[in-house]
Amino acid sequence: MSTFPVRKNAQENKDKLGPHWSSWVGKAIHKLEEEGILAASQSPAGNLTITPAGKKVITAARQSIAHAINASPSAVPDDLVWKHITQHSPNTRGLKRGRRSSIRPLRDEDADARDLPPSSFSTTRSKRARLSTVPVSPSKKPIYRMNKAEVAYSLASRDDADLIIQLQVELRALQKEHENEQWLRESSPLTDFGDDDAEEINQLRQELKERKEEIERIRRELAEAKGEARLSVSQYGSPHRLPTPNIDDAPTSSMRPIRSVPTQSMPLNAITRTQSGSLISLVSKQPTPAPSSPGTENADLPMSPVSSPVDDFTMHEDNDDRVPPWLHTPSGTMTSEATSNGHALKVIQLERDLAARTAATHKLEAQFSQLQTETQQSLLERNNRLSILSADIARLKEDASTKALVLDQQTAELTALHTVKRDLELTCAGLERDVHERDVTVQSWKTDLEKTLVELHRLQAALDAAEQLKVALTSRVAHAENEASTLRSELNDKEQNMDLQLKSHQTTEESLEKQVQSLLATTAALEEKVEQLQSSEKAMSMSLAKVTNEYTLVSTKLRDAEDAHESLHSQLTSALDENSALAGTLKDSETLVAALTSQVSTLEDSKSQDNANIEQLTVSLTAAQKDVATLRQQVTAAEFSASTLQLELGLSKQAKDELTTRLAAIVDERAGLSSQLGEALTTISASASSLDQLKEALATTTGDLNKSKTAAAELQANLNATTDELKAREDQLRALEEAVAKRDQELRRLAGNLSVAESMAEKFRAEAAASETKVEELCTQLAAAHGLASAAQELLSSTKASHAVECEKQVSAISGLEDLLRGAQAQIENLRSELDTVRLANVQLQAQVNGQSIELGETRVNLDSARQQASRLEFDLLAASAKVLEVEEELSELKVAKEADEASIENLKEMFSSLRESQMRSLAELDSKVVSTKSSPAPKRRSTRTTSNKAPPPFKLT
Repeated sequence: MSTFPVRKNAQENKDKLGPHWSSWVGKAIHKLEEEGILAASQSPAGNLTITPAGKKVITAARQSIAHAINASPSAVPDDLVWKHITQHSPNTRGLKRGRRSSIRPLRDEDADARDLPPSSFSTTRSKRARLSTVPVSPSKKPIYRMNKAEVAYSLASRDDADLIIQLQVELRALQKEHENEQWLRESSPLTDFGDDDAEEINQLRQELKERKEEIERIRRELAEAKGEARLSVSQYGSPHRLPTPNIDDAPTSSMRPIRSVPTQSMPLNAITRTQSGSLISLVSKQPTPAPSSPGTENADLPMSPVSSPVDDFTMHEDNDDRVPPWLHTPSGTMTSEATSNGHALKVIQLERDLAARTAATHKLEAQFSQLQTETQQSLLERNNRLSILSADIARLKEDASTKALVLDQQTAELTALHTVKRDLELTCAGLERDVHERDVTVQSWKTDLEKTLVELHRLQAALDAAEQLKVALTSRVAHAENEASTLRSELNDKEQNMDLQLKSHQTTEESLEKQVQSLLATTAALEEKVEQLQSSEKAMSMSLAKVTNEYTLVSTKLRDAEDAHESLHSQLTSALDENSALAGTLKDSETLVAALTSQVSTLEDSKSQDNANIEQLTVSLTAAQKDVATLRQQVTAAEFSASTLQLELGLSKQAKDELTTRLAAIVDERAGLSSQLGEALTTISASASSLDQLKEALATTTGDLNKSKTAAAELQANLNATTDELKAREDQLRALEEAVAKRDQELRRLAGNLSVAESMAEKFRAEAAASETKVEELCTQLAAAHGLASAAQELLSSTKASHAVECEKQVSAISGLEDLLRGAQAQIENLRSELDTVRLANVQLQAQVNGQSIELGETRVNLDSARQQASRLEFDLLAASAKVLEVEEELSELKVAKEADEASIENLKEMFSSLRESQMRSLAELDSKVVSTKSSPAPKRRSTRTTSNKAPPPFKLT
């Protein structure tokens, strides 16, 4: 059978299983199987199933628990249900031992038999077992020591009244323990005696007053009881003394103890109990027998936890003064002997209570006198302690002044940190300005690229116009061929014009060739310019990398400043620790005061040794002061070196600013070059539109190219110079960083030595002060001892009158001491308030340091944003380089278009040459025909025909 679910449930409920839990689980399962709640299943071996009867039992148990705890049945835990089933099963409750069938317990239906005489009961008396009608509780622990399961079970299995009674009993026990702890707590020699002693004395006086009133009340009751006893004696005529009570005189038909009939209310503490808690009767003075003893026929009846025989009889008194019939006399009235016995017992009890109360009052008076003597001794001791505390207060004031100096130093250091922070903010602002300028340059680059794109579109439009011109030229050539027949008649008039046109064509051809050559030269120059721009771009990227390196150096310096800030914060925490140590020294001084009172006799013998120790301490203190002076000189030297290093860092920052300005100038020059490139592109587009504009643009571009070459040379020289300066500055910065690291190490070492020396000096000062205070205390104590001895002799020889005068003086001295004590307490309160102000100042300083740390975090955020902007600039630079590559590709496309234009021009030249040759041939034929006409004239009509058959005249290019 698997016990895994049991272990799992215990782990979930955080319950601890015992060593034999598996055997107990097996026994419980077997019992449940015997009762028919569980049954073994057939199909899976080793498993159990709940029977229908078991389901009914489970639902009934769940409903009963839910009704007991006022909850829904679904909210009842399963462990409580199973515990209820196992504890309320018929096998768990039964007879503890065998009982006779003739004797049965008194049940509710036999309630009328309580008033019957004892003769009506069975005369056979024997021991019988009690039925356990309630489930056995797992333990009788108090509720505050129970775990969750036990508390839930107690809530489910008990009545509300029983639970309330138990809680009240436990509450009284806890209150009594608390009062005992307050009464028995040890009184510290350093606690204040004023208010506590007064309160305690007032309480004791009040308690003494209450006890006296109670004694008077008991005496009055005793007198009343004696008067009633005399009255009863006079009534019944028995002048002799009261007989001793005899229990055997009462009827003994029943085995129960005979209960006396009370006539009046019982006095305080009338109900007495044994150590086990059983009641002691006032009549028999014997403890009540256990319910299982012979004759306890009503043992099984439930009784209240606070029930008693006296309560039973008070109940009978309230119920028409009914008395059991077997206690009646034959005449139906009580005898005078029983009443006199009751009064005698009451008188004896009251006398005992009176004796106990008088003893308690004497004890309280003795305690009161002892407390008075202790208060006088404590006041004397407090005088001594006040003198010691005044010395401690002076020393603490000196320490407070030193702490104020330390706080001033820390404020100066904080101001220095503020200046460093302002410098860092200025550097961050410069970096932000540089980033803004770079953004402006990138924006200008973008505008230049847009302009170049516009120019490229214009060039494309010009190429389209050239193609349209070519088409127009071809159409014009066709139109010229059509008009050639009409122009043949005008050849004679236009020969001279043709010559001029030939010359002009030759000049235009030469000019076109020159323009083509110039265009080739401009394209080559532009290619060189693009290469120069690419080289300048590479140089700019290198300079940007250098700037980023400088930025990293600045960030490392910022981290060093942050480390210095953290060191200052640690110094502030050490100052706070010293304040707490001062508070601890206050407590230690108080403990020393308590210890020194016991060491007065031993310190008288060691006074000479203390003097020698004081001399040694003074010598060691002077040596330590010398060491401190040397260490302070070393610290000042280290601070001077640190200031020089800071000046060098400022120079390096200035050099960095110069480099950033140079970088901005380089960026501006690069922007100018990009603008020049745009201008060159505009000149290229203008060359396609008109040849005259091309010439002017070529002239301007050649000048610009020369200027750009000189500017590039200057830029290269500046870049070389800046690289050399950057290398030199980097070497200087490395040397400075190494020097700063060495100085920091020396400063740390010197600071450690200084702290050690200061701690030693403070220790020596404290020891010297302690020894001096010890010597002074010994002297004062010796003087006080001598004074006390003389005063004791005078007191012994003085009379009662002088003793009264001395008592008055002592009272006045006590009042003066109390005034001094109040003044000392006021001084202590003032010192505490000053200490609180110092702590408040420390808290404010810590808040300022926290504010500085927050501002430092903000500067870090700004630096991170600057880094992000630098990365964005690098990305924009890459995008600009990509756009430059695109422009180069467009230039190559323009070159291809230019080559196509050159090919078209060559074709035009070939067409022109062919036209020229045709015109020359036509002219030659014309000349030959003119010569032939001169030799053999022909008719005019024929000549017109021949002219119509001639070649067409050459056309004129427009």
